[in-house]
Amino acid sequence: MLRHHDPALSPRLVTWAFGVYDRLVRRFGAMTLAWNEEARPDPGGRRRWPERPRVDRWHRLDTVLRAGQERDLLAVLRPHLRAARERDDFHLVVALARALGRRAWALDELQEELRLAVLHAPEPLAGRAAGLWLAGVPGRDDRAASLVRDDPSTVELPAVWRTVAGRRTDLLGLPVGDGSARRGPDSGPWVPDTGGGLPGRWTSGQCDRVRERLRELIEDDRPPVAARMSAVRAIGRLPGAGTDLARLAEEAEPVIAETAVEAMGGVDGPVEALPILLARASGPASRAAVAAVARCCGSVPPSRLRPILERALFGPDVKVTVRKEAARRLAGCRVPGAVDLLLRAWNAPDTHRDVRVAVAVALRRMPEDPRSLPALRAAAERYAGELMLRTLFQANPREYGPAHRPLYADLVRRLFLAADGPGVRFRGRRAFSTWAPWYRDGFAEIIRSAGDPADPDGDAELDVLLTLLASGTLHDEILDVLDRLRTAYRHGGASTTADDREAIPERARARIRSIVRTLSTDWISGRRPVPWEPRLVRDAMRRLFADPGHLPEAVCLGLALLPVPERTAGLEGSGPGTAGPADAGPEDEAARLAGDLVDLVDHLADLADLLVDRPVLAARTAERLAHRFRSYGRQSEVDPTLLLAVVRGLHGRADLAAGLFAVTLTRVGGDRTDWPDEWREALRHWRGSPEPEVAQEAWDVDMDRY
Repeated sequence: MLRHHDPALSPRLVTWAFGVYDRLVRRFGAMTLAWNEEARPDPGGRRRWPERPRVDRWHRLDTVLRAGQERDLLAVLRPHLRAARERDDFHLVVALARALGRRAWALDELQEELRLAVLHAPEPLAGRAAGLWLAGVPGRDDRAASLVRDDPSTVELPAVWRTVAGRRTDLLGLPVGDGSARRGPDSGPWVPDTGGGLPGRWTSGQCDRVRERLRELIEDDRPPVAARMSAVRAIGRLPGAGTDLARLAEEAEPVIAETAVEAMGGVDGPVEALPILLARASGPASRAAVAAVARCCGSVPPSRLRPILERALFGPDVKVTVRKEAARRLAGCRVPGAVDLLLRAWNAPDTHRDVRVAVAVALRRMPEDPRSLPALRAAAERYAGELMLRTLFQANPREYGPAHRPLYADLVRRLFLAADGPGVRFRGRRAFSTWAPWYRDGFAEIIRSAGDPADPDGDAELDVLLTLLASGTLHDEILDVLDRLRTAYRHGGASTTADDREAIPERARARIRSIVRTLSTDWISGRRPVPWEPRLVRDAMRRLFADPGHLPEAVCLGLALLPVPERTAGLEGSGPGTAGPADAGPEDEAARLAGDLVDLVDHLADLADLLVDRPVLAARTAERLAHRFRSYGRQSEVDPTLLLAVVRGLHGRADLAAGLFAVTLTRVGGDRTDWPDEWREALRHWRGSPEPEVAQEAWDVDMDRY
């Protein structure tokens, strides 16, 4: 009513709406205007994008009331505000000020009620009232000063303290009461907030007064531990806090000591604090000390860090975590002579394994030194390990300049060859595929090793070669490897030992299959080929066709080259993934279909000719042919008209392979079109085939289930 009705046109409706607020507040009190914060969706919950809160669950009256209506609402609720104040209940005034938002700033009567709430309400209601009374008001400094003069304990309220400590520092010298009357029984003592650079606005005397209060709180064992820990953190932000924190780290109980060590990472004297932290890092507070060391190093000039970090990296009786952090800081802070220290630790035979990994990470982050990346080649040799390899595989080419990428690509290749476990090899293959475009050296060695089945390292080099092939770094070189493997497969039986006569042909055939799988899998899965790929696949297929022992691999490449056209946008039932010019006319479309038909029929006929005397391979190829025309869980994306024409184009063939191909395509097309008459007629034709296997396959197709 209040939002959508003009008071000049509908005065009775507006009066009724204000009356509703009057009756609701009379019965339910502040709950009528309460801002329900619990109704907000939790940003840290399971939903990544929290639901948008409903406006009617939020009593934002500043978005509802028309200009000036906030005064009318205040007049309606004035008796309730007065009655609540007499009962020392200030929830209603706080809820009303919060619901009105900025409109409450101009209501002097409401502002006075808020001031009384700040002075007389208990915590945390007084803190909310102070935040509303001081928010957005030009004279908030004077308001905060008047509060402190009337009741010094109000300085403990967060909004008042921020104003006093940041803008009215002259009030810091006033005596402060304990404020226990306004705090609840379960709340701890007040800890002055020293964050946000506030101590930089204070005089030394003011800092000393705040420091003295924090010392009293820390040394008193009656307050909760959480309050004392907050006091330790607060005293650490004051100037010259290193002495207090060092004393607490040495003498206080473990929780307070660890908090003091943690706070030393942000003191204003990091050079003096760093040796203390390194000494504490070997004790029970090592976790907090190491984290504080990292913070401290960022504030120390790099020229002064070298002797400190050198002692931490090579000193006796230093924990592994400290040595690791020293290696990280040497690279992170770009300390002069950092590479010399890191190489010294890298080449030391007694360096701990975890420290060596941290040193390796530090060295790889400093490629500007010509000694860094070449030194890491030892990670693929005597220092190879799962943790080392996994860590170095995480590097990204964007972290390096163009001049350094070939060096790291060569390093990743060496690490990939050194990987032995399946999980590490998987990550190595992924990493080298990322770095392959920048690999420049060692092609001849890779080709020779991958093409020699007698070389036990050839299997690992083959993975490198296939990764280079998939990235486009190598092209025709794979044909030379195929020729060498074919030759070894044919003449492997001439080896001198019985083990070689069996192992060499098996290894050669396995490598040929890996090459064929790489050449065909990505393409079949739907990735559009790069222009050089079809030519390379054809050349590899011709080489394999010449050897009957490799006919299955050749047929696999032939299926990859099968010209399967996609549905065009103008055909009925076309959907996502279709292709074709949208402005093609009927004549152009007919010409395109005719060309696709000829290519597809000729390609299938060529495959059938190769499989005349291979019935088992023909049946296996027919099964794989169905996957080329219909992916798992989806209908065929090929135009059924073209598919039917291909089936009819094979009618003149009487061999087993062509018949199995035709029955497979008939099943795919019939399933796609729910078996109309023309597809039923095509299936009946193959049920009368002279080849028993073809006829049996055709009879096994169930048309009536549709």
